[in-house]
Amino acid sequence: EHLRYVFIWCSFLWGWYFFWTLGRFLLGTIAGQARWFDDDGAGHLPVFRRLALWGGAVGALTTTIEVLERLAVIDLRAQGTGGQVAAMFSSEIGLLAMTSFYVGVVVLLLQRRPWRRVLGVLAPAGRMPLTVYVTQSLVATFLFYGWGLGLAGRFHTAALLGISVAIFTVEVVLCHLWLRFFRFGPLEWLWRWAVYLHRPPMRRAPVVE
Repeated sequence: EHLRYVFIWCSFLWGWYFFWTLGRFLLGTIAGQARWFDDDGAGHLPVFRRLALWGGAVGALTTTIEVLERLAVIDLRAQGTGGQVAAMFSSEIGLLAMTSFYVGVVVLLLQRRPWRRVLGVLAPAGRMPLTVYVTQSLVATFLFYGWGLGLAGRFHTAALLGISVAIFTVEVVLCHLWLRFFRFGPLEWLWRWAVYLHRPPMRRAPVVE
């Protein structure tokens, strides 16, 4: 039954969502080839300043539109097909803009030593993004979906925020522990193996004192 719904869901999304996802991967490829993040982005600070500025501006605009829609001040989706497309476009562009804003701000903060120490605590989670994402998805769906505890709708928004922070905090701690012994996260290791068709070394070399 669940597999049937997977095919239904994919058939609805293939015409736009998968191409949109491919576009995000291509943006990452461009950033990698341009070596924007070498030396924590210090060599491309003007790029990250623009990302922070324009991403924040566009993100603020699209967020305002979404808030007005939720407050029923405006209703783009009630304006027919054109309004629905505009609402979807605003939402997707807003996600991309806010991502650009976050990336720009984080890179700029990394140039300051106090912030570098603070953000360094989260760095291991950034080195295992696929593992972190899949793990939190499994934990969250187990907590809230029917295949697990089915707790959806039983918590206030503030409680959900607390649960999210707790899950991520545990993940950060586990990432620190994992990377003390291994070079990659488990899913990152499998991904590299699949892409390069060569099994990369997993364990860290023992430190000789």
